Amino acid sequence: MEEGEVMRRSEEIKRKVLELQEVRDARVIMLYASKGKEVRTDELISELLRVGKRVVLPKTEMREKGITPVEISDLEKDLIPGNYGIREPRDCARRVDPGEIDLVIVPGIAFDRNGNRLGRGAGYYDRFLSTIKGKVRIVALAYSFQIVERVPSSNSDVPVDIIVTEEGVYRIG
Repeated sequence: MEEGEVMRRSEEIKRKVLELQEVRDARVIMLYASKGKEVRTDELISELLRVGKRVVLPKTEMREKGITPVEISDLEKDLIPGNYGIREPRDCARRVDPGEIDLVIVPGIAFDRNGNRLGRGAGYYDRFLSTIKGKVRIVALAYSFQIVERVPSSNSDVPVDIIVTEEGVYRIG
């Protein structure tokens, strides 16, 4: 997609996310810092901070192949290039207990209507999500063309509860 199309679709997805009751009710929301042609999250993060939400982003722990949730207060000041070229919180001074998180917004390469998610293959999100699944809602941001007939899944994969695209909101189950 051209940059203008990425921005247009991302803006529509952001609008739909902000309308979700789950987002309005959540106090602590974990998101991701977008990279490349992923659905852009910077404006969504800024808006959530502006309306008083606590915003948490993942910091990857390479040795443990895990994610540490870290609270940010300023998108520009708090993020630096991290592992895999993805922006991450600068330090772990504001670590957040996963039990404090009310909603998690995740990226992915492809999704199916059963909520199965194809990530980048390292399993960081699935390991993290398996510790909080059932306690929080998991929302995926995707372009409509990323919704496919079937995504291969295994027992270690954690499905999402809601998929938001520029064309609509899909609630699983």
